[in-house]
Amino acid sequence: MSTIGVRFESQGCTLLGRMWLAKAEGPKPTVLLLHGLPGIDQNHDLAFALKNAGWNSLVFHYRGSWGSEGTYSLHNVLPDIDEALRFLKNRPEVDANRIVVCGHSLGGWAAVMTGANHPNVKGVISLAGVADWSEMGLVADYASANMAPYLIGVTGEQIVEQKNELEQATDHVTKLNGRPLLVVQGDRDAAVHMSQSQRLKDLYPDHTTLDIIQGADHGYSWERELMIRTVLQWLDQIES
Repeated sequence: MSTIGVRFESQGCTLLGRMWLAKAEGPKPTVLLLHGLPGIDQNHDLAFALKNAGWNSLVFHYRGSWGSEGTYSLHNVLPDIDEALRFLKNRPEVDANRIVVCGHSLGGWAAVMTGANHPNVKGVISLAGVADWSEMGLVADYASANMAPYLIGVTGEQIVEQKNELEQATDHVTKLNGRPLLVVQGDRDAAVHMSQSQRLKDLYPDHTTLDIIQGADHGYSWERELMIRTVLQWLDQIES
């Protein structure tokens, strides 16, 4: 099977996910795909494209989301990603020295933070990622209606409180220390303003590729193929 279900533990809770396995013998480069908040769009089309391009990928679900055990908290996201990386490094199909972390929205923030915390991550991709939570005008009513119903044990008010307690990716991006960063942003993104992506580029200019997709919204709704092609071309560059 080229697509398999996987399970691993994070602080006593079982997390669920899927792996897409590239067709080749031996350990292969792998992308850890991080979804957003609450994670309705999980970039499965990107995962299939990566598989066909020779990359494994893993999509998993943080505690309290989409069937994973536990209570959801934004403070659990980074520890859960740490366990996902540990899981990948112990898989025989994965080359532990060629892991790229790629995230969308909340996941883009988490990808930068994870790359900063794990010097053996080869590269980082932020797709419409949050760079500075203080610039996100998330309110409790919106979070209650559009996020909390899909998550376990958290209210809209708590999501907003937790958001305000998170560190900023802008404060940590330089800790990538020369490793490559791809930032992909739509110019019609109503959720994360383009200025956030530009700030990452400005703070880490020599190693950041900033790609603005004209007409794209927060989820690249009608520009999925272009977003995927952008990611694959960048991965080819860092592998060459």
